[in-house]
Amino acid sequence: MSLRKKTFIIVVVSVIGLILFVSATSSFILGIGFNYLENKGVQSSIDSARAAIQTENYSVDIATGDWAPRNAAYDFLGGTNDKYIEDNIGTESFENFRLNMILIADINGKIVYSQGFDLDKSQMTPLSADLLNQIKANPVLFKHDSPSSLTSGLLNLPGGTMLVSSRPVVTNEYAGPIRGSMIFGRYLNDKEISRIAGFTNLLINIARLDDPNLSSGFLQAKNILKDSSTVFTQPVNNSVIDGYALLNDINGKPALILQVNSPRNIYQQGRDSLVYFVLAL
Repeated sequence: MSLRKKTFIIVVVSVIGLILFVSATSSFILGIGFNYLENKGVQSSIDSARAAIQTENYSVDIATGDWAPRNAAYDFLGGTNDKYIEDNIGTESFENFRLNMILIADINGKIVYSQGFDLDKSQMTPLSADLLNQIKANPVLFKHDSPSSLTSGLLNLPGGTMLVSSRPVVTNEYAGPIRGSMIFGRYLNDKEISRIAGFTNLLINIARLDDPNLSSGFLQAKNILKDSSTVFTQPVNNSVIDGYALLNDINGKPALILQVNSPRNIYQQGRDSLVYFVLAL
């Protein structure tokens, strides 16, 4: 073989090797970058979903903020307004604030009034003994240190997960002494999640952490996630990626697994960019 031919072969092999090396290295580096951007996008979607759920909880807080500091409720718990329930709590009370539960408890945590409401059927429904017992098992709902106190958040109950809000019953002027607690609740059910998904333009699902029949994705997230500050991402296919995060209850303990489905636009863009880059070489 002539020297010129050997030199040509060496140059060709070297160029091909260099191209392969640069392609592999660039693909690895760019892949890391696009994966980072994709995960950041999923994190942003999770944050938006969390904020939307919190906003829904705020709307329940607004309701208790309107009802708890009232002379009429204060007098009811003081024993001087026997007509309070008849005059103030009706179908409109539940429908206007989209409530499924209204509880009133005295200063000792004894529930003196309890009522459930079916928003779909627009009718009063009794609250089960199991639900009431579960409410009572959360003393944080009945303890208020000041007239402006607020306990708010998620609570897993026998009938489903609720957005709950509890405020102390005081006078119109926020004067005490505190005579008890006003507790409102709204189920975070499929209909509510669909409503939240509608105004956030996100595909949102939730599952209870104590659900014995979790789907594979939720079960994997449960086993990986350790606290509410972390996010677990799992690509479903080349078009969709799931993000998971834990949501804490009113006691600061994980209660729900939040799932957000996101399109893999960044992944698709990254894959196309890598193809163009390799072809350019």
